[in-house]
Amino acid sequence: MSWAKANGIINGTAAGVLEPDTPLTRNEAAVMAARLAKAMGCDAAPLSSRTLLACADAAQVPLYARRAVKWCMENGILTASEKGFEPKGTMNHKEAVDMILALGCWLQNNGPVVRTIPASAVVQATEQHATLQNRINAIAKKYGAVGLSVAYIKMAMYQIPLRMERRFAEYQP
Repeated sequence: MSWAKANGIINGTAAGVLEPDTPLTRNEAAVMAARLAKAMGCDAAPLSSRTLLACADAAQVPLYARRAVKWCMENGILTASEKGFEPKGTMNHKEAVDMILALGCWLQNNGPVVRTIPASAVVQATEQHATLQNRINAIAKKYGAVGLSVAYIKMAMYQIPLRMERRFAEYQP
């Protein structure tokens, strides 16, 4: 906590007091994620309000957190639920881990969440693969997307977060 405070990731309460036992709100998590990205030299400025404005509770996001929430949402670091963004809602363990992994991927790539699959894990393309790829290309073209691809992989998905966990070790104080 002292490292995060010294590096401007957390500020504590309005009086500057750290309260580690207080539940973390989604607003606070977004602010901390954006501050960490900035502290690591990344641009954490949101490009659009569209993702946040799609949430019914967008007006409930306080001014101090608005830019961070927009940035986190547009980069897939935090997502909304059926209820909206739920700015004052607290994060459970799963949401916190998902946020940390998404932020780690973003930091690793200095951009949107991209999980790279090594070529050794790709199984040879099949006719079914080609058919699926053609369908995806048609959808991508319709919406102006570029670079979508499909690959059958032979490694378990849980191996990707484990690789990210090793990368995070270098950021610990």
